[in-house]
Amino acid sequence: MLTKWCRGTFLPPQFAAFEDDVGIYLVTEYASKGDVFGELQRRNGAMSERDAVRAVVEPFLSALHYLHSHNIIHRDIKPENLLLSANGTLKVAGGRCCCGLLIELHNLWQCAAADLLI
Repeated sequence: MLTKWCRGTFLPPQFAAFEDDVGIYLVTEYASKGDVFGELQRRNGAMSERDAVRAVVEPFLSALHYLHSHNIIHRDIKPENLLLSANGTLKVAGGRCCCGLLIELHNLWQCAAADLLI
């Protein structure tokens, strides 16, 4: 889990995780304002450049910088994984789609090496 290694203010805190026959469930902080995709829908698909930069782009780039500085790659960036807390703070979800850069490079190297052997 992403929150196991990184504890940035942009990550929703994880309170519990459990699994049953149907799926895996994560209990995290409630994002009462939904996600960026829903916010865009509420605004009829439009957001002013100033609002977009202030509410989404700037905090998202800070979050991405934080992840990359900890050698973590988020592999499922989309508006549905950018959550908005009650006070409008951007939170990056989808931590199950994150991996360590060194692990990813190792896997890439293994795939490339296997291709060379064929």
